Amino acid sequence: MEFLFENGVMLKEIGYYPNGDLEREWTYTNGRRHGKFISYFVDGSKLAELNYINGILDGMQYGWNKDGTLRYEEQRLDGVILTRIEYENKDGLPMNPDNC
Repeated sequence: MEFLFENGVMLKEIGYYPNGDLEREWTYTNGRRHGKFISYFVDGSKLAELNYINGILDGMQYGWNKDGTLRYEEQRLDGVILTRIEYENKDGLPMNPDNC
């Protein structure tokens, strides 16, 4: 794990797999998670992209399968899930179309 600071305030947190490849990274503002969190599969493809505002999940959140297809997308407001759609692996069709 690597932590980047400026004037004693954390700006970024970076995690690595044992092989040294990037696993995840968070950005911080005023010591709180703020902005994008991105995590990766071992092969380097994107696993998840989450958005934080002042330490709380907010906005669009996405997750992917290992094959690169979208697994889910959800919208949050102040940490509360407003909508969530989960997708099948093979064809990308929504599993819960009532939430579309």
